Amino acid sequence: MSTRGIIILLFFSFVLFIVSLYAIMRIDPGSKPKPSSNVSISDAAVGGDFKLFDTSGNEVTQESLKGKISLMYFGYGHCPDTCPAALHNITEALNMLQPAELSSLQIFFITLDPERDNASYLKKFISGFHSKIIALIGSPEEIAKISKEYKVYSSKGASSGGEYLIDHSSLIYLMGKDGKYILHLSSSTPPTEISTELKKLLTSN
Repeated sequence: MSTRGIIILLFFSFVLFIVSLYAIMRIDPGSKPKPSSNVSISDAAVGGDFKLFDTSGNEVTQESLKGKISLMYFGYGHCPDTCPAALHNITEALNMLQPAELSSLQIFFITLDPERDNASYLKKFISGFHSKIIALIGSPEEIAKISKEYKVYSSKGASSGGEYLIDHSSLIYLMGKDGKYILHLSSSTPPTEISTELKKLLTSN
């Protein structure tokens, strides 16, 4: 190949490289898959009718959310890390609030593991966190229904000797005094930020 041919080939190779690089840089990073703990949900149609029970047997429904700011977190009592960490962050956030602010809040921990999380087990599990946190249980059908309403992802892993893990989205839902969805936070949100968001809602609602 002549020198001129080599120069032309190198020139077009360079142009192709520049075009490819530009195309890569234009890719929207938001289109990449996200881990389940930060799963994206639509702001519309989050929440809906449900019927669950607290560990004392009291019925809790969509109507129960009305009148107070509600914080809702979905997890399970046998969770080895994510759920305890999330509940710790929520507890620390609640500790930053004044008694009057706490009285206008209700905090719910909804199990995604109705097979193992009975009332007595969850009562003991939740006792390690803030006293405002109320654990909710229900039948597998009821848990599936509320999970669908709140766009919660969960997937049961393989069982070994009756033990298994559940992969699940890990979001903190904040609901207004009308019982409707306002926003959600990642469970890894620092307690100071959770507390700040709660204060804002308490002031504006």
